[in-house]
Formats: sequence, C-alpha cells, structure tokens
Amino acid sequence: MILRLFCAVLFSVIGTFCAWAVLNSFVGASSASNWVAVKADVLQAKLADGESRNPKRYRAKATYAYEFQGHKYEGNRIDLDPLAFGDNVGTWREDTGSQLIAAKSARRPINVWVDPASPSEALVDRDIHWGFIALFLPIAVVSFFAAYKCVAGKKS
Repeated sequence: MILRLFCAVLFSVIGTFCAWAVLNSFVGASSASNWVAVKADVLQAKLADGESRNPKRYRAKATYAYEFQGHKYEGNRIDLDPLAFGDNVGTWREDTGSQLIAAKSARRPINVWVDPASPSEALVDRDIHWGFIALFLPIAVVSFFAAYKCVAGKKS
C-alpha cells in the first residue's frame, strides 16, 4: 500500500510539473499576443550547449537593448519556455542562437516583443514551441494515468 501511494505521488508530481509547463506556454503565448514589436540591438549572444552528460542540449542566450516610449531597456528573455534549461527537441534553440549570434556579428537589429503594460518585460520569440508541447503533454497524461492506476489498481 505504501509503495502504491509513493508511486501515485511520484507520478502525480511528474504529471503536475509537465501540465504546468504546457499550460504556462499557452498562457504566456496568449498574454504576449498583445505585446508590441520593437527593434533591439543584440549586445551579447551565444548558444550554450549542454553539459558533458548531454552535449546536444542547446540554450540560446542573449542580452539586447531596446527603446520603448522614449525609455531605454535591456532584456535577456528569449522565449516563453518556463523552464529555461534548454533542450534538444527540434532545432529551434540552435537556430535561434545562431540567428542571434549572426545579428550581433552583423550589428543588425532584431525584433523583440515588449509588454506595453510593463515595458521592462520583453522576449525575442512569443510563439509556442510545439515540439515542447508534443513532448510534455503526453508525459503529463501518461503520468496522471499511471498515478490513477497506482491507487485504483488491484487491492491486496
């Protein structure tokens, strides 16, 4: 019985975490849909690859400067990812990092999306990354199902 409870709690935590990450992406995309496009200068850009145990896990990093309604700001948020730990789902992170590096090298401005209600909040990409959703949503569903099965399984 204790093992079943432990499994139920473990799978519930995993499912809740994955569901939170998916929901956070949708909520972030919805709120960012009203943000305003502004030109920004890339001050720093790099593509951080994963640590030695997972060298193919990428994370685009950048610092950019922009002006909004006469005030100057700096930002470093790249996307809606609530985890910001990088991943190897598709090539989006690697492509974005390369684009930011190229923009910095060429001194070419990029578009960033600025929250008009809070102009210090900005990001480079406000789109949902469907590869992330396609990975985390099934994990959430399977985890919740497994948690249910742990509790509702055969009684001993």
